[in-house]
Amino acid sequence: EIYLTTQLHVVAGLGYSADEQGLTQFAQHLAVVIQEADETMRDLFTEVRRDTWREVVGTVFDIQPEDIPVLSIVDARNLMHKVSSKMMAPDTLLHIQQKTAKIVDSDEQVAISRKHQILQEILVNKVYLDGSPSLVEETGFGPGAAGYAKLQCSLTDYDGDPLMAQYASVAMMKILQ
Repeated sequence: EIYLTTQLHVVAGLGYSADEQGLTQFAQHLAVVIQEADETMRDLFTEVRRDTWREVVGTVFDIQPEDIPVLSIVDARNLMHKVSSKMMAPDTLLHIQQKTAKIVDSDEQVAISRKHQILQEILVNKVYLDGSPSLVEETGFGPGAAGYAKLQCSLTDYDGDPLMAQYASVAMMKILQ
């Protein structure tokens, strides 16, 4: 929340509206600039973005940024495949179905919001943190919330990767069914 608020404040100072549209427009313009930049500048943008995000996550979870692993694209893709496979596992889907089916509210937006919250809790607790060892421990990120934060931070380095996006998208579509 603090990170998002800070981003909105900064983009407003650059002439964009201080809302989701302004942030989206800024991100689109930045993507064009990065795409048109030479390789050295692209690498610099990538490094600054990664380091900034690691600093924020490190502060929130009391993790030293240098303790957050940097994955190769191959390792990140393999990890995302493992995550998405666990998201689509029959026991995960059944658990989601059982918990969300119990939510009834006359206000459809409230019901959707509550289902979304339950979905997030299930994904974090069942996909990433459940089991012995848990997925975050099995993949070398350590236990609990800090392990989860490290894993997410490492995956974020490849946010724009089409294969990783496909893995996540297929899993989410299966969950939403």
